[in-house]
Amino acid sequence: MVTRLGIHHVSLKVSDLERSVRFYEALGGEKVLDMENTFSFGVRRGALIDIGNQNYLEIFEGRKEDATVNPHYVHLAIRSDDCEGDFKKAVAAGATPLGEPAPDHLGEKNTRVVFVKGPDGETIEILQELD
Repeated sequence: MVTRLGIHHVSLKVSDLERSVRFYEALGGEKVLDMENTFSFGVRRGALIDIGNQNYLEIFEGRKEDATVNPHYVHLAIRSDDCEGDFKKAVAAGATPLGEPAPDHLGEKNTRVVFVKGPDGETIEILQELD
């Protein structure tokens, strides 16, 4: 179990970023961050949509060559107060590590993140917001 339960964001791949931003804003969301060329894993453009109660929808413009079995789901990000500790717990429970906990940023917020694969191959991000 992670130190602090809660979903920080769900990450989706979309075919048209602007259209998807307009759609989620029409449902009451608020775009709080534009993302472009900021990630080591090759994402070109994205946005973070605040959907209320400190929950976010992260959307990335996908590419045809990125198609997978589920072309829309990218990852699930779980909030944590202890990224390293929760990473160790996840690996001990059978998760496959996809790296080590490392500093990152989400807009103006400094974070510490790590990615793991769950028991069915699902990608999970453990995200700690730093003070």
